[in-house]
Amino acid sequence: MQRGQELKILAGRLHKQSQALDHLAVRLLLDEVTLPAAVEQARPILQRRPGCMTVLQTYYPQLTDRQRVACFLIERAKRLYEHDPSLWYTAARRLEQAFERLE
Repeated sequence: MQRGQELKILAGRLHKQSQALDHLAVRLLLDEVTLPAAVEQARPILQRRPGCMTVLQTYYPQLTDRQRVACFLIERAKRLYEHDPSLWYTAARRLEQAFERLE
């Protein structure tokens, strides 16, 4: 396979993973999935992305892997909905409480 084809396949895979993570963040924000369940769904995706868990470990050195993934999802949801402060404020309080209970 030529390098160009390999890169095209990789770009497609990353795009699908990004869409899946966005969808999961929206479901989390809308309370359609719990934080622990979202973490379990997102963790394998993030682990397959080269360097992703290393970056999260750098950003959040004091947290567990599960907590790092939770932070990633919460930040992703925040970026997706920061244009709607009322929705974000309500969800943020709920997600903060869920994060405190996450081990």
